[in-house]
Amino acid sequence: MSLPQGGGSSCGEGKLMTDASGLRSIVSEQMNDTRAALIQEIKQCGQCTVEHLSDCLQITPTAVRQHLATLERDGLVGRTKATPQGVGRPGYVYRLTSRAQDLFPASYRQFALDLLTGLIELDGIGKVEQLFERRRRLMAAQYRPHLEGKPFAERIAELARLRSQAGYMTGWEQLDDNMFLIREAHCPLIGVAETCPQLCHEDLRMFADLLGANVVIQEHMASGDSRCCYRVTPVGS
Repeated sequence: MSLPQGGGSSCGEGKLMTDASGLRSIVSEQMNDTRAALIQEIKQCGQCTVEHLSDCLQITPTAVRQHLATLERDGLVGRTKATPQGVGRPGYVYRLTSRAQDLFPASYRQFALDLLTGLIELDGIGKVEQLFERRRRLMAAQYRPHLEGKPFAERIAELARLRSQAGYMTGWEQLDDNMFLIREAHCPLIGVAETCPQLCHEDLRMFADLLGANVVIQEHMASGDSRCCYRVTPVGS
């Protein structure tokens, strides 16, 4: 069954045949098998009607609608009214949302590493260091308004919260009046950090600048430790 006229991609006869078993396996690890199959079919087609999905999966239209309702609730699928075809109320066509794209393989990490190593080969490490310095300034500008005017311990707590939002799984601990630990259990940029240690140096500079502190790294994931740990003391303490 093809999509209504003007509905974009069609999964009727003559559609491009691809081996999607690998992608379906990845998606299936994260959700119900039937919903994974729906996601996969919509991905292949671009957009689908309930009738088309029912034919492809050999399940009833009612069952398809129930699964699509769950996927809509989870923010993975959206729908728009289909172009009317003859008499009767128009149905809907279903598309994946941008959130659903995260269910499929991506190669951002390798792409970023390839760009960095290529840049180093072409222009030397200096250009990469400039990029990391620029990143530090931009991040500091985003974080600073959240920290300004707060006592030292509250600045650390707020920085930990912001870093956790960025994916670093950051916690902190006060050891005494003037000594704190910041711990990060995850590094979303670990591949880059292992290739270009300057990334971590710029993070240290940002911590010191934002907190008004001396910051010493005690554990370092890019060097083989299981986490990053920073000892933090106020300047002048």
